[in-house]
Amino acid sequence: MTIDEHIIANDVLREVSELLPTPFLKEHLVNQTTKGLAKYGTTVNVDDYDVFGWIDHNIQELIDSTVYYKATIKKIEKQYGFEGVHARIIRILEREIRENIKKLESLELFRNHYMEESK
Repeated sequence: MTIDEHIIANDVLREVSELLPTPFLKEHLVNQTTKGLAKYGTTVNVDDYDVFGWIDHNIQELIDSTVYYKATIKKIEKQYGFEGVHARIIRILEREIRENIKKLESLELFRNHYMEESK
């Protein structure tokens, strides 16, 4: 089965692929799917985790994303300084960090609420 066939056969991957607006982003989905198949021998499966597992996994990925944004900012500052277009890019990345923090807080609230409701 080709990577594209794996994506089409998997409800989650197919729906994400349909949401991605550019060929560049779709190619990243293909690359991530390829890495996942090589590492785990399968694509994402909804039944791999319970709701808490998926929320926790999402939290871990958002924290990683936040770290990557911050590392990118540090690299730009080190390499180019805080002038002109670089300052604008840094401000955009800082905004993305704040958005990630909001998403993390929402996920934590949702997790806590879901945990309370599941008792």
